[in-house]
Amino acid sequence: CDITETRTVMGECVSCSKVYLSRCSSGVPTNISTFGCLYTISIGRPPLKVPARGCSPLCNTTIMTPLRPEFSLFRSYLMDFNLTNEIEQAGEFTIFAPTNAAVREFLQMTAATALDVNTTRYHVVMSKRLLKTDLQPGGYTQTLLGFPFKLGIYPRDGKVFVNDAQVNSSNIICGSGVIHGLSAVLQINRNRCDRMSLQKVTGPCGSCLFRQSKICPNDTMPDKSVRLRKCIFRQNLDGEFLLSVGCIATCIQKNVELLCCEGFYGEHCEPCPGPKGQPCFGNGVCSDGIDGSGVCRCNKGFNGTACETCQNGRYGVHCDQECRCSNGHCDEGLNGDGTCECDVGWRGIHCDEKVESKADELCGSVKCHSSANCVIQPSGPWCLCAAGFKGNGTFCKAVDPCQKNNGGCSASAVCKRTRPGRRDCVCNNGYAGDGLVCVEINPCLEGNGGCHANADCIHVGPNKTSCFCSKGYSGDGQNCTMVNLCKTKNGDCHKFAKCNMTGPGTRTCTCSRNYIGDGLKCKGSVERELKLKGLTGFYFRLMVVGISLQGRGPFTVFVPNAEALKSISSFRDSALAQSKEIYANLLRGHIVMCHTLLPDDLNHPRNLTSLSGLVLTTNSMTEGRITINNSTVTDSDAVSVNGIIHEINSVLYPPHVDKVLSLPNPTDMNLTDVADHYGYKTFYKLLEDTGVMELMNNMVNQPTTIFLPSDSIMASLPQEQKDFLFHQHNRAQLLEYLKYHILTGQKIYAEGLIYLESGRTLQGSSLSFSCGGRCLQGNGHCHPDATCTDLHFEDMTLGVFHYRSSRGQYKLNVTAAQQACAAEGGSLATYTQLSYAQQAGLNLCAAGWLDQNRVAYPTTFPNPNCGFGHVGIVDYGTRKNLSETWDAFCYRVKEVKCECKPGYVGDGSTCSGNLLQVLRSSPNFSNFLTQVLNYSQVSQSGQRFVKRLKDPALLSTLFVPENSGLQDNQTLSQQDIEFHLSEGQVLPLRQLINGTRIRTRVGSLTVLGVSNMLDPSTLSSRFINGRFVTDSDIPASNGIIHVLQGPLIAPPPHQEMQAVHRAGMGVGVVLLVVLVSGIIFVGFHFYSQKTKPFHFHYFKDEEEEEAAASNNSRSICNPVYEAEPEHIGSEAPDATVEKQHQAVNGGSCDLLQNSGAP
Repeated sequence: CDITETRTVMGECVSCSKVYLSRCSSGVPTNISTFGCLYTISIGRPPLKVPARGCSPLCNTTIMTPLRPEFSLFRSYLMDFNLTNEIEQAGEFTIFAPTNAAVREFLQMTAATALDVNTTRYHVVMSKRLLKTDLQPGGYTQTLLGFPFKLGIYPRDGKVFVNDAQVNSSNIICGSGVIHGLSAVLQINRNRCDRMSLQKVTGPCGSCLFRQSKICPNDTMPDKSVRLRKCIFRQNLDGEFLLSVGCIATCIQKNVELLCCEGFYGEHCEPCPGPKGQPCFGNGVCSDGIDGSGVCRCNKGFNGTACETCQNGRYGVHCDQECRCSNGHCDEGLNGDGTCECDVGWRGIHCDEKVESKADELCGSVKCHSSANCVIQPSGPWCLCAAGFKGNGTFCKAVDPCQKNNGGCSASAVCKRTRPGRRDCVCNNGYAGDGLVCVEINPCLEGNGGCHANADCIHVGPNKTSCFCSKGYSGDGQNCTMVNLCKTKNGDCHKFAKCNMTGPGTRTCTCSRNYIGDGLKCKGSVERELKLKGLTGFYFRLMVVGISLQGRGPFTVFVPNAEALKSISSFRDSALAQSKEIYANLLRGHIVMCHTLLPDDLNHPRNLTSLSGLVLTTNSMTEGRITINNSTVTDSDAVSVNGIIHEINSVLYPPHVDKVLSLPNPTDMNLTDVADHYGYKTFYKLLEDTGVMELMNNMVNQPTTIFLPSDSIMASLPQEQKDFLFHQHNRAQLLEYLKYHILTGQKIYAEGLIYLESGRTLQGSSLSFSCGGRCLQGNGHCHPDATCTDLHFEDMTLGVFHYRSSRGQYKLNVTAAQQACAAEGGSLATYTQLSYAQQAGLNLCAAGWLDQNRVAYPTTFPNPNCGFGHVGIVDYGTRKNLSETWDAFCYRVKEVKCECKPGYVGDGSTCSGNLLQVLRSSPNFSNFLTQVLNYSQVSQSGQRFVKRLKDPALLSTLFVPENSGLQDNQTLSQQDIEFHLSEGQVLPLRQLINGTRIRTRVGSLTVLGVSNMLDPSTLSSRFINGRFVTDSDIPASNGIIHVLQGPLIAPPPHQEMQAVHRAGMGVGVVLLVVLVSGIIFVGFHFYSQKTKPFHFHYFKDEEEEEAAASNNSRSICNPVYEAEPEHIGSEAPDATVEKQHQAVNGGSCDLLQNSGAP
């Protein structure tokens, strides 16, 4: 801010928000207007500049003093409480600034020395720039003081009031805000007691790395104390809906319950009748609250609009004293003492004595006025003016109560004299009440104050309203029409989206055809998005070499940023014309076709094959970064209609190449060189031997495109196919086979294949091309209820892929490596498979386990840090110490992964739904299914039975008779059908041991097992209540099914109960016999021991005998019977499994033992 030259100039009148002045200069504004400001500044170099650190904008609130000196006191409070920065950071703002005089008056009234911070904040509205035109309709707005303090804005007689303070100057523009001057300091209106609660909600599930949407819904905020959780989200990629692992945030949602404080009522919490802080004068209860009416219900003895007085004829502070004036006026009310002023012709304490006198009769020595009474006092008679009159008795004048203090009527009422000393109080127009208290009539309480149904009614004065249309509507408040958001800027939808109104202030956005997105953002083709993202350098280079990314794709494009492209910017003009193929091949190395690879897909080590054949290796995320070869992904775009763009920080060069001029020229190699270098020798030799090469070289067929199977693919052909093709008698068939791999008259690059619907081959037939064909054709041979995932990311590595533990590099011993590969659907790769992958371009400087306990890794270019520059397989040999830890190289022969959809179980090739779905899908269960469905149609218990079959949370075992055992004309009772279902656990066949009892809702099933003759410890077959089990362990998502030879017949309820009683009696008898025998045995044993001398060895011998007896007793019961079934899942209270044990060889076992017993 050094000043090198000073001169005074007059600045032009411009918007204050666009002019900045350095604090370091001596510039002083000289004038300000509503629209801009004139300023005189001292010019240095440069004269005007955007403020740096320590400088402030010209119209900043921190320099309000020179702009409007009358607000200097309020400005000082803003600075003292450090509110200026908070206000400026909010963007737009509105300040209601009281004048210096208003501040001084408030401080004197409140006996304070300064405004407090809360009062100061109460004058500031954040995030809104409310001009005078915005204030004129009225309304309510929240302040910087926060929840729930609001300002009421009321238009009255052409003026605008904020609460009760008048706005006396408006539209003082200050940057992105505005200032309005007030005639008084706003006192905090504590009328609202809204209750806020915080509720935790979950945000949308999305990508963990490069999120394209908010992690929390609108009007919520992330809960930073809770970590992101994993989730599964569904997305449409390449026409398929795929499930991906993502992250989900815990968000905090503020819920506000609108409440009025005590003593306030109505939607806007207006005060109940009575003094401030004393609704209903404390003599009654106000109908307050949001739904209250504001009416005071007075306590006993009190009366009035605000319970401000006593009922007629009562007096005293509690209105509990009764007046006794018979013919006069009582001094009643809160301040009355009950004394009586008698009417003309009456006297006495209670005005109950009639004055009997003649017209000309004297009262003592004087004659009383006609409006006076002669009363007898201890001192003698004297004249006293009657009620409603005043004077000395000889002269009386009628009293006008309205002359003093408006007769005690409200300031908003008219005092009307009715008769001497009496008056009526009548509220003014626009007010209602008893005249002593008059309350503004609020028309908004009835019929919305005459405003439109879609307008907000604001009570702005006595019987006055202001109507303004609700949010989402426009008009004058009397007539409101819904605002069509779509007519303005397409409703803020994307320009390639369709806006559709769904309600007031709401609309939906839907991307147009050939675009994808949420409607707010719509993505077109990858080529189009390259231009929109400003990646024009890469885009124009693609155009120059003729590579188009407009087709159906999909493409994953790794785009070097502008800085990275500078390394190839000099490669143009004549050099480009001479080596266009080199340049095009370099660009193709940044494009992966037929896959839309999201950031989460790149967050795992794998090899990808680009259009040029360059292998791109993705590495695990380190320090929050994803790397592609030696480049780092700096940004990822949202999914486009035909792919996705990832921005990287360097150009992707082939191995051992670091600049364009070092790139090999593809045209320097002929087909022989390609076959030798890349491993296509077998197929190429066939082309030569059969003369197909001569056909290809014929000018008639030029140019040609050939599809070359690799040597490993040729070697993997079934031997029968090889024997047929290579037999000398089948040379014609081999020739047709070879010619089918060649397109004539066309030179089609890889990216052009997807544009080609079909291509005519040299053989004469057509070839078709598509992406993702494995899953598109027959769901990849997965079950219809399974999701097919294409695993062929490793297409150029011939099924070999690198696996690294989630714990880091070199964490797998050989066993863990085998298990890891198996979990990925593969096995450890052999040395030969890794060698083929290396020849195909697999390069990785990380050793991993192979089959046969071998460790090695592949390299495709010399690197001194990897195998001392060796190219090929760096072989560590067979390892003797199998506990060594390395990575792993896996081999996966299958090309798709099949996973059952949610709600189904199975391996993907077979998937089963719930028990009812399995019944429906099995033709052999159709007769039983028919009876179950009929049962559900005739009774509620049948409906509940079907519901249990479908309930995913209730695990059950279902016994189903096959159709051959359940004839069409056989009808099962409802009890019979219920008898087939055991709820609460899944019982595989191996757990159904001999004697097991399975409880159902209508009785118990008994298992009878037949031992295997060759292995008596196992069961060869089983019967359930005498029904032979023909098939078993048919899985369902909520249980298991066993097939029976015939249906189960439920026992009548009373028979089951009798059986239980008989069993109970048997158990009781046995227990009694055992108890008696035990007593006899203990007594005898004790007696025999008492007859022997004491020796330690007696106890020792006794323990050995007991142990032997214990060992022998294990043969009493059949071990098969004693096996305890394994519990799976949860158990319902009425679904227990019991085991029935029988006595063998004179031993004893429990007759009925619960399954939970040891």
